[in-house]
Amino acid sequence: MAGGKAIDAWVVFAESELEQGLSGVLWLGANEGMIFVLPKKTKTRFHMTGVTIPLSIAYLNGRGKILKIEDMDPKTPERIYEAPDDTRYALEVNQGWFDRNGVKKGDRIRRRS
Repeated sequence: MAGGKAIDAWVVFAESELEQGLSGVLWLGANEGMIFVLPKKTKTRFHMTGVTIPLSIAYLNGRGKILKIEDMDPKTPERIYEAPDDTRYALEVNQGWFDRNGVKKGDRIRRRS
């Protein structure tokens, strides 16, 4: 849940899934995305290689607090997006989702009960 909205997200944590991410996915529903469960608190990098959907990514700490949000452009697959220190999770959704739903840095994303 973020901004009072439920997000249906694929949860990935295996190394091969983390590397593939949304590569090859052609479409996301309005409230769909992917959450990356990172193996440890670490400096992590993301890229858009093989991704065709414009995305926004929120980097979260272990408590689900948003550390940073940024847009990712599939037209620049070589660009590297660096997660802030202490990132434990990353949530990718359709570009602009966070803005449209009033979700910002400092907000908390929580698991739906």
